[in-house]
Amino acid sequence: MKVVVPQIFDEFHCIGTDCPDTCCVGWLIEIDDASYERFMKLEGEFGEHVRKNIVEREDGHFFALDEEGKCCFLNKDHLCEMVIQYGDKMLCSLCDNYPRIGNEYGSLREMGLSLSCPEVSRLLFSSSRRILFGEWNTLEKDKTPDYTKDPIFMTLMDLRDELFGIMQDRRRTICERLCLYLILASQLQEILDASADGEERAKTMERMEALELRYQDENYIKSLLDSRFKKGETSEKDDITVLLDCFDELEIINPTWRKMHETLASRIRSMTKEELQEMATAFGQAQNARAYEYEHLLVYYIFRYFLKMIFDGDIYSKAAMVAATILYTYLSGALTYKEKGEFTLEDQIKLQYLYSKEVEHSEENMAVLSQDFWEVDCFDVVSLVRDVTSLICL
Repeated sequence: MKVVVPQIFDEFHCIGTDCPDTCCVGWLIEIDDASYERFMKLEGEFGEHVRKNIVEREDGHFFALDEEGKCCFLNKDHLCEMVIQYGDKMLCSLCDNYPRIGNEYGSLREMGLSLSCPEVSRLLFSSSRRILFGEWNTLEKDKTPDYTKDPIFMTLMDLRDELFGIMQDRRRTICERLCLYLILASQLQEILDASADGEERAKTMERMEALELRYQDENYIKSLLDSRFKKGETSEKDDITVLLDCFDELEIINPTWRKMHETLASRIRSMTKEELQEMATAFGQAQNARAYEYEHLLVYYIFRYFLKMIFDGDIYSKAAMVAATILYTYLSGALTYKEKGEFTLEDQIKLQYLYSKEVEHSEENMAVLSQDFWEVDCFDVVSLVRDVTSLICL
């Protein structure tokens, strides 16, 4: 099996009590079967304590949370009593692996780190270096169908490589790069939808390969931007209001994020279209030297989600989610800058880990947003390109 990881993967280590937002609060921690059996055999007073704090539900076993949503084993020093008693080897697989996340495609495993961890966010945003990827081979056997033998999957990987190149091309603005991602995703979705409607597989491959070649042509990209990317076109403020409405629907995991969202929504809804534009423009001008932070976000999200379409045939709503995320967090940063007169690296780190914790780590929230990105008109490619063009000034 081949394993692929971003360069920051090996740089991560847990900072323990120095972490500003422990991962042991706010989430139900599911216990895998092997760990559950191990916990059931623990002896002594602490073993009894462990068993008393395991909750059985229809969908599995979980550690109990207190009234503040803290794991029952998190002590006042923000350390895990389980680790203090038995060492890291006693952790269940979920705790042991976090914030490491992965996708498996047969003989390919891609491992990354979740932005919901503050230290991961710090690693991602603290350097202007382009994100690179490393790989190695293991002797593990495939546990899932081997998609790497599927020519369509391999072409998707090639298309993703083209996207990485476009996202990290600093001759273009962040706005242009995000628009190109949206347009490519919409074109690819059309090809895949035609295939689902009965188009021959060979024809699908041919069209995907032609799409890949087009995005290697600078003249094509320039003509694409000239025709789709209309400078000066203004966003419909109603689109942003609908975007905020979508986030209103989400299950709240962290009260701090709820307060941030309610403040953002209230301030933007009270603005005129011109005031919103002015705020976005001022922020872009102030943050231009840190545009690489949004480049890193684009690469992070494409690495994490692009290939997953092989499971559900959905490319476009995943791209729309990325665009909506960039828009939302950009406007959050812009409001912070407007009200504080600055937007620091610490502000960016906090914003991104709270957002990721709220959205990416809730299957319910991801499902709500995914449905919205498919069904709501203002998330079609024309509307999103217009909104990105108007508001993201990097």
